[in-house]
Amino acid sequence: MAKCTSTGEIYVSKGASLVIEDSRVVGYNNVGVICYGSMKATRCTVENGGNGVHISGEKASAELVGCVIRNNRSDGLLAVEGAKVTLQGGTVSGNAIVGAGASSGGRITVSAEKWYTEGGGAIQGVAEEDITRN
Repeated sequence: MAKCTSTGEIYVSKGASLVIEDSRVVGYNNVGVICYGSMKATRCTVENGGNGVHISGEKASAELVGCVIRNNRSDGLLAVEGAKVTLQGGTVSGNAIVGAGASSGGRITVSAEKWYTEGGGAIQGVAEEDITRN
C-alpha cells in the first residue's frame, strides 16, 4: 500500500470499505474523512481542516489505530446516528470544539492505554463501560 497525502476530503459511501495506512489528510475545507460505510486507518494523521473524521449511520464503522487527529477548526472525531468507532492508541488534540464525540446512538470504544488527549481532545458522549484499557 502506498503512502499518500491528501488536501481534499476522503468519502466512503454506504456499503463501501476503505483501508488507509501511513497517510495524511491535511488542509481540507469541510470534513477530512467522512464515512458511511466501513474503514480502517492505521498510523494516519488528519489535521488542519474543518472537521477531522465523521462516521455516520447504523451500518457505519471505523477502526482507528495509532492515528493523530489534531488542530481542526471544529470537531476532531464524531460518531453519530448509530456509527461504531474503535480507537486503539493515538492522539486527539488541539481541535476547536470537541476532540472525540458520540451522539444520536453513535458509539466510541477506546481500547488503549496510550490514548492521548489534550486541549480540544476531550472525549465526550462516551460511556465509561466503552473505555477499556489494555
